[in-house]
Amino acid sequence: DGLALQHVAERLRLDPDVVLEAVRQNEHAMAFAAPALRAAKHFVMLAVQVNGLALQYASEELQGDLEVVLAAVRRHGVALQFVSEALRRCPRVVFAAVKQSGDAIAYAPAEFRCDRLFALAAVQRSGLALR
Repeated sequence: DGLALQHVAERLRLDPDVVLEAVRQNEHAMAFAAPALRAAKHFVMLAVQVNGLALQYASEELQGDLEVVLAAVRRHGVALQFVSEALRRCPRVVFAAVKQSGDAIAYAPAEFRCDRLFALAAVQRSGLALR
């Protein structure tokens, strides 16, 4: 299980291969990665491409990085909940998230939840998205 990362030596929490394998198994393993890795854009891009939900443990700066955020929500739409407030208002980000998972609409600002185009994309992906 990827959560075993919490029990390994600190130097291994800095090892991108070890951490990426842990994140592949469980997104919460990212919480135990060295802070330097969670702030490294190249590594976080790899991590969110494997498991978009790993975004929740990325640095605040990277949660506001358009490239990282799009990679995350394209993998797991509900990663929208971990996106910076500013990017959560970006139509491109919200549409990518909703296209991947209709349930992502729950994490979108009200203006998107009231928009026909976004609602249609959500229900096409998940008929229960507007519950």
